[in-house]
Amino acid sequence: MLVRDLRRNIVEQNRRNRAVARDGAWAGHAAASREMILAGRARLGAPSPRVLVLGAGACLDVPLRELCEGGGRVRLVDMDGPALSQAVERLPPGLRRRVDVRRLDLTGGLERLGATVAPSVETASATGLAALPNQLASFHFERPAFAELPSAGWDMVVSSAVLSQLIAFPSDAILARWVAQAREHAPRLLDPTMEDRIADQLARLETESVTAHVTLLAELVTPAGVVYLSTELLGPPAAARTFAEARAALERRLVADVPDGPDILPAARTASAAVAAPFSILDRRTWLWDFLRPGVAVGVAPQVFAMIGWLLAPRAPTGQSDALPHPATGEVAV
Repeated sequence: MLVRDLRRNIVEQNRRNRAVARDGAWAGHAAASREMILAGRARLGAPSPRVLVLGAGACLDVPLRELCEGGGRVRLVDMDGPALSQAVERLPPGLRRRVDVRRLDLTGGLERLGATVAPSVETASATGLAALPNQLASFHFERPAFAELPSAGWDMVVSSAVLSQLIAFPSDAILARWVAQAREHAPRLLDPTMEDRIADQLARLETESVTAHVTLLAELVTPAGVVYLSTELLGPPAAARTFAEARAALERRLVADVPDGPDILPAARTASAAVAAPFSILDRRTWLWDFLRPGVAVGVAPQVFAMIGWLLAPRAPTGQSDALPHPATGEVAV
């Protein structure tokens, strides 16, 4: 039941995202993402490139038609089957044959995670519920392996705004189930210390999943290929009272290229460090994503994010680097 909920959370969030995107709020983000992806595609020497899009969903921020028109083949990967179908159905009939889809869990570990924590979240036992931090501590994400995704088999690999979603929704499902069970059967466990222990373990799992995803990107792309990677860099400032204030505050932060600070989101900080070893940075850009404009969803606060995107090339065997400064620290990886 828990694994089903983990998967359902992801599919449901994708459905909400598609609904939000229809009002045009994502236009700026989609344009920035598409521009970088096409810039990466233009760097490829392959006449009929093989493009892999991880966490593709409905390709709301991926220029799927243009990638197909180049004469290559495109594989879309996501857990959300209906979203993948929508992406393909929006293509002209003549281009659909250039696309194939695979339904995969990109972490390679949600089934294992669900099985690991189930005894601590699907129980009425106070002892079982109290064991959740230790159950989480025993679990680790590793670089997933997929028979459907051959190593060094792709001229371009795209991962657009995927990192923060790898385990965010599963984490929410685990925590929600645990809180509900604890509230009913062991209310004494609902204290800040226990919640902090659980939160620390979930944060560790996020770091592991992001690092494993970057490793996966490096192993999937050909030596002469290009990777596009993007993620949320900064969230809405806590002090902002309105959507306009939040947007203006993020714009000021981005004036100095890529800012540093404790408010850099964990996925961005982890990815920034993880890309340094396997990749050289060809390009790096930041932009704002009006994720949820005022008035779009009743009872839900508007949201705006600062995004960061990288175009990456596998490092040459010499180890020489043309890397740009680390987004969080300003240091240049060597």
